[in-house]
Amino acid sequence: MHQVELPLLTEGSINKAMQAAIEKYNADIFYTYTPISFSELMALNAKKKPVVFLTVIDLQKMGFADKSGKRPPGYEHVTGLSVYAPTHVKHIEVIRNAFPRTRRIGVMVDEFFDTPAVMDAMRGQSGVEPVLVRTKRAESVDDVFARIAAARADAWYFPQTAYLQDNYKALIPKLRAARVRGLYGWHFGAMNGGTLAMQPAIPDRDKRSAEQIELVLTGTPPAQIAIETATTLRLSGNVEALRELGDDFDTRVLRYMDIFF
Repeated sequence: MHQVELPLLTEGSINKAMQAAIEKYNADIFYTYTPISFSELMALNAKKKPVVFLTVIDLQKMGFADKSGKRPPGYEHVTGLSVYAPTHVKHIEVIRNAFPRTRRIGVMVDEFFDTPAVMDAMRGQSGVEPVLVRTKRAESVDDVFARIAAARADAWYFPQTAYLQDNYKALIPKLRAARVRGLYGWHFGAMNGGTLAMQPAIPDRDKRSAEQIELVLTGTPPAQIAIETATTLRLSGNVEALRELGDDFDTRVLRYMDIFF
């Protein structure tokens, strides 16, 4: 089994690295677990070798599934799990419940993020003033943190973006030291010192991915394996980070938490 790790730098470099991997390894199956490598693999996999994915992209928006979750023509070689779910409204509700004094909510996005979707969620909440901070892939953590501080939001929503995935180990400690009230879009946020995190979930997703790969390797066509999507939301919190906020956090939210760090 070959595992290929690709540097996510620019679209051109991804294309070249992915194409080289496809040409070098005569793989029976491709397994991909990031949004960008999945998209590139779909574009470059001319021989349509079987693909099993674990990704967070909106399959309908990207054209890999219709509204019923079925594959459109041309994607019969694809199956997998998508933990994407349009949960921005729920994230904003959790922020307002956890931090009741919040009126001005900041959102950190990047060039890959579906910004209109989160803005629609904000507009549906009365009394909320949205503040956007747009990051670029090469931007320094110090610069991003400075812009977050300058935005003077009451609380922050940090969706799962490529920038945050690349820089969370450096950015989250700065946010915690500044006592930033935040809800992250995946559990690594709370695990690494952020206040709260909530993400869509598929029970036993790694096991399900392994089972899908085994089915393909033993002869089951991907078209006969259902594409699965997230069915639940799981809320997590960092106990020490929440304690540091004192009265700024409504402890009644604790009863809805699934995971504590």
